[in-house]
Amino acid sequence: MLPVYLWLLHFILWKSTNQEGSRDRFRNLQKSDNCNLTLTAVLSLINKIQQTIATLGFIGYLPYAPGTFGSALSLLVVILLMPSDFELLMFFLPVVLLGLITSHTAEKSLGKDSKYIVIDEFSGYLLSVFFIPKTIFYLLAAFILFRIFDILKPPPIRKTEKLSGGTGIIIDDLIAALYANVCIQLWRYLFVN
Repeated sequence: MLPVYLWLLHFILWKSTNQEGSRDRFRNLQKSDNCNLTLTAVLSLINKIQQTIATLGFIGYLPYAPGTFGSALSLLVVILLMPSDFELLMFFLPVVLLGLITSHTAEKSLGKDSKYIVIDEFSGYLLSVFFIPKTIFYLLAAFILFRIFDILKPPPIRKTEKLSGGTGIIIDDLIAALYANVCIQLWRYLFVN
């Protein structure tokens, strides 16, 4: 996607220079080392931003249980906002999309499904609380069940980890979240109603 933006920027700048001399200066600037250095710096900054999003800042670098802390941050967001299911969906979809993109990029520098990448746990917990009452009991139950399924990885979760890139990172947590949600829904159906 970035090469498309760079090509578009090049095209706009090239078209906006009306004089032939200006176009030549732009071409020379484009070929210079300064431009390559700047492009490298921009790409490095974009990668750093994506890595920061994928690790949720410092949370992914915590020495103990960064995934649990990533899920706990998501729990805290839900407790503070108490969103409706529609609002949760409107928050969840961009988080998953952002998680797919950023974890794919961060994986290249941090390693395959690195423990530092925790945006998947953040988004997974959001899915685990869909269509359940937003009470502390249910939110904590979803948190505990989600972490259990994410850690134990019952079938087919383990197989999905082998998918490449951001998809393999995110999808296993989404399935663990579905398992947690189904367990809560079954409990509600069998014992509450």
